[in-house]
Amino acid sequence: VGLDKRILGRGLYVLGGAQYFRVASKGSVTSEFLKPSDPLHYVKARMGLGLTPLALTRFLKCRVKMLAGYQYILGGYQNMGNAGYSRDYKSLDAGLGITVGLFTVDVEYTRGLDNVLPDDGNSKYHTWLITAGIEF
Repeated sequence: VGLDKRILGRGLYVLGGAQYFRVASKGSVTSEFLKPSDPLHYVKARMGLGLTPLALTRFLKCRVKMLAGYQYILGGYQNMGNAGYSRDYKSLDAGLGITVGLFTVDVEYTRGLDNVLPDDGNSKYHTWLITAGIEF
């Protein structure tokens, strides 16, 4: 669940937002992968720039964006055991989106800048997201 706001412009614009999301803290190949007892609860704040390089009509637009993000684990942290996981991290987000009328669909890639395990130099958080929303 999240909210992004475009500020100062339509072609090139400043973009800021906040998100809340749940992630399973333990991977599994069974149907219990997202069982309610072990999700991590994250909040994320982000800020960056967006560009609308192609506006075919007033109602059909293609967008690109780059943002800096900060994530913090609110809850469920105890489910991760005592492995020394970081509770917060910074990231860079890049995305492509299409707006059709009021509806938006975006594909985003998040690249972690900090290690999830401080003692492991190759444990950065990377994700792909597909999001959908309403523009107002």
